[in-house]
Amino acid sequence: MDHRPMDHSPPLDHSPNHKPLDQGKPRTGDRPPMAWARCPTGEGDPGNLPAGEPPDPSPCAPAPVTLGPSPGLSLWATLHRVHHHWLTWLRDYLQPWGLNPTQWEVLVILAQEPDLSLTALAHRLGLRKASITPLVRDLETLGWVERQGRSDHQRGLALRLTPQGQQQFAQCFPRYRDALQAHFSHWDTPELELLRLLLRKLEQSFGPHP
Repeated sequence: MDHRPMDHSPPLDHSPNHKPLDQGKPRTGDRPPMAWARCPTGEGDPGNLPAGEPPDPSPCAPAPVTLGPSPGLSLWATLHRVHHHWLTWLRDYLQPWGLNPTQWEVLVILAQEPDLSLTALAHRLGLRKASITPLVRDLETLGWVERQGRSDHQRGLALRLTPQGQQQFAQCFPRYRDALQAHFSHWDTPELELLRLLLRKLEQSFGPHP
């Protein structure tokens, strides 16, 4: 008599179309690849923790960044606030004339330095030549700026204010100058000169203009 236990498992199917039941299906409890990055120490892996205990990411968490005293960061934050206040004030001031701050700066530069090339104007603005081309085109459409041959007989075209642009500048500039003087009325001349020199030094620390 055969006393071996009976095998109740289903017979194996060796046909070519047969696929194992678990082929291509994740087993219960399997974790997807890269579901948890193992720490170099082996700690922090949920698989190493008792069941029901949440993982402690502290062994793998980056160290907190401590911001100590930094005069540079404090200065940068101050400059950012000043720049924001300045642009807000300038936009509001120029709104009645339909100008934005960059357009106004172009008018100021060309009023002081007529016959500038597009490259020279980009350098004055601290911008790339490609970025000011549409700006100049808009001012030409408004009739405030024109391109003509250079008066010094050099090659290329020069930018200058049209009579309409000069009139626009003449209407805006006196009030603009008075508003600036009001902002700096509590500064004396040596302070303003020192501020100009320090800002110029800061500008030069970023390297040449693009």
